[in-house]
Amino acid sequence: MYGSVNDEHPPILISIIIPVFNLEGYVGECLESITRQAFRGIEIVAIDGGSSDASRQIMENWRQREPRLSVLHADRIGPGLARNIGYAAARGEYIWFVDGDDTIVAGCLDAIAERLEGTHPDVLLIGCQAVHPDGRSESSVEYDLMGIDTTECFTLDEQPSVLHLTMTCWNKIIRRDFFDSIDAQFASDWPHEDVPVSGLLLLRAAKLDVLNRICYSYRLNRSGSALATSAAFGHFRIFNSYEIIMGLVEAQAAVADPVVTSAVRHSLFERAIWHYMMILDGRFRWVASRSEHRKFFERMHSYFVRHVPPGYHHSGGFRGLRLRLIERNAYVSYLILSSVHGKARG
Repeated sequence: MYGSVNDEHPPILISIIIPVFNLEGYVGECLESITRQAFRGIEIVAIDGGSSDASRQIMENWRQREPRLSVLHADRIGPGLARNIGYAAARGEYIWFVDGDDTIVAGCLDAIAERLEGTHPDVLLIGCQAVHPDGRSESSVEYDLMGIDTTECFTLDEQPSVLHLTMTCWNKIIRRDFFDSIDAQFASDWPHEDVPVSGLLLLRAAKLDVLNRICYSYRLNRSGSALATSAAFGHFRIFNSYEIIMGLVEAQAAVADPVVTSAVRHSLFERAIWHYMMILDGRFRWVASRSEHRKFFERMHSYFVRHVPPGYHHSGGFRGLRLRLIERNAYVSYLILSSVHGKARG
């Protein structure tokens, strides 16, 4: 066993890797949510990416009283390269990438450890909840898709629905040897730098598992976050992220990998289009200017016609109607429909 509250020096099951940049108002809460857990078999690797606020000093103060915490320092390198640095320093059997402005849920480490020790997956998928700026929390939309009830590990072709879970790194606990074996690396540019890594993990894992429990709390639209502060052109990187995943799919299909089934292709295609629509028309409207909005829509249409799987059928309702308009490159109609739908919801 990897450790309880009574173990002074338990072996490390999980290395928690935290990229930090100018998070003086949040990183202390993040560290507290981790260190107050009863499960002790962890290490914490925090990477300060050139913060200009008090983040570095806060972490150093924590390090003096928390022996499981190490603090690494780098220039302004972004969250992707910071995670790469943290991974290289990690010693645990599993790694968990946690953002420094988020928190983990009380008691989750015991539940995660029990699952890891029981099934030994390559990747364990966990439930998440969103925290609004006013403090309200709600389970993420994708959490409702985690209705997989199994005590056995599976591969992507057996449960392609997991592609509809959040394509982030923080909802995945990853076996370190597996991460190393697939040569996973985060890109230097951000945002959306963790999308290709998420796709690679799901496509290559021989043992996926799901823990149907909310373990992670992420902040919605925090002022100063990478997503909120990125210029519109930064969000166009999402297209390259999914092109990388599609390249992986094609490469695995070329060698007749049984994971790349028709159902997997359909789920991945819909996941990409849904992700694009969330960036374009989600609650935060990250691509706001009219000219950039139209360019983004045209890129979405281009992706659609290039990658639509054979035999693809649109879903019904509002979602299916939007997909048809994307396929036809009918921007004005799409804009009107989205506006009407938004007013109806408001």
